[in-house]
Amino acid sequence: FFFNFPHKNSRPYFSQQVNPASLLLALDRSILLTAYKEYFASDMCSVILMIFALLLQVIGSAADEGWQLASGTAGACFSATSFATGYEFNAPYAGEIIGAKLVYRSGGVNCNSNQYPDSYWGCGNGHIYTELIKEDAAGNAALYPTSSTDTVTTVNTWDCANGCTVKSWLSDTYNANSNEIILMDASTPYVVDESDIFSLQYSEGCCGYTTSDNSGESCADVYFYYIAATCEES
Repeated sequence: FFFNFPHKNSRPYFSQQVNPASLLLALDRSILLTAYKEYFASDMCSVILMIFALLLQVIGSAADEGWQLASGTAGACFSATSFATGYEFNAPYAGEIIGAKLVYRSGGVNCNSNQYPDSYWGCGNGHIYTELIKEDAAGNAALYPTSSTDTVTTVNTWDCANGCTVKSWLSDTYNANSNEIILMDASTPYVVDESDIFSLQYSEGCCGYTTSDNSGESCADVYFYYIAATCEES
């Protein structure tokens, strides 16, 4: 992958191909020097954030910029028959996110095993039943999807004591058997912390609704899309 940068000595500018890896090496000294100067102007937290921002600028969209694995190497599983426990995960670091990516790993879930085959995320009726929630002692809350999430065309909601307020949803890009689902919503950023607890849930299982004909468990990798990082003062 290459970036096109305008050459500073050309009039008009022309494109010059630069390998990101080579560019990182070339900028290494300047980044460290800038960081060194910044250290005496403020504090180490500012230096870390500045280097993070510089690296994102250099790398650009290469290697899936912004996505950070949140669910760990074991992945996160969810059940069509009950509220899923034992697969909770934390944010990889503190910051601000505007999206989540779910990548299918294994298993299958069903809202009516007598009528439909298993699916990755939903049911044979075409609807997706999987949602990402934030767990909290004061009350769980659904983060994704929402009615403003990109590609989401329909969100059916309901009251649920366990916080899974999205009953089912539809997308013009993804379906119940998509290998991955990207849920982006730049209009609704969330501030997350490493102590926050998240999980994937299947709406009917989470809320204990008509689960007698449900079956299965699916597992996935979960990624967060960061637009900003934060660090605590020492």
